[in-house]
Amino acid sequence: LLGGPESSPAPPVVRPPPAPARGGPARAAAVPSRAPTGGPQLTLDQYAWLVVTCELYPAYSEATLARYGLSGPGAHAAIDAYWGEKMAAEPALAARYSELCAAARNYLLQPR
Repeated sequence: LLGGPESSPAPPVVRPPPAPARGGPARAAAVPSRAPTGGPQLTLDQYAWLVVTCELYPAYSEATLARYGLSGPGAHAAIDAYWGEKMAAEPALAARYSELCAAARNYLLQPR
């Protein structure tokens, strides 16, 4: 046996989900939603990355929001409210969101 029985596969590489195309639907799957204000469609995965990126890099929040198609007064608050309501109603969704946020944090904070 190469590597012996103690060898284990490398951990999976976690990459940020793609931002939604401007004016188009999100490219990532898994629970897409449309913000109540008619804003961009974001998956739970994209929303988690958006939140973590804004938390870790507040100086770039405006650019990050624009990358996800969120601009204008109240756009960020509207998507936060939408996902907050969804997660309050679905505990499994909230648990998945926590996992996605942890993965995003780990990826963004890893040494390069």
